[in-house]
Amino acid sequence: MTGPRPLKVRVGNAYMARLQYAATKDPKVTEGFMRVAGLLDRPDALMRPAMLRRVLRHAVLRPAPGAPLPASARAPGTSSTA
Repeated sequence: MTGPRPLKVRVGNAYMARLQYAATKDPKVTEGFMRVAGLLDRPDALMRPAMLRRVLRHAVLRPAPGAPLPASARAPGTSSTA
């Protein structure tokens, strides 16, 4: 597709980025994501109110895209430059 992405697509992509970050911090989000990825649950399971709350709780802590990780979050022996 060429041209600007519709609002629905931009919102969906933004939510998925936040959900993937939240899945690294919250085992319930990880479980829900893996159940959908494994085709055990429908994709709308990721939009249920309880899941939305969990994702949005972690969204405020999500680093900006492209921002270097703090030293405490990097693997030992790695630097902030790619």
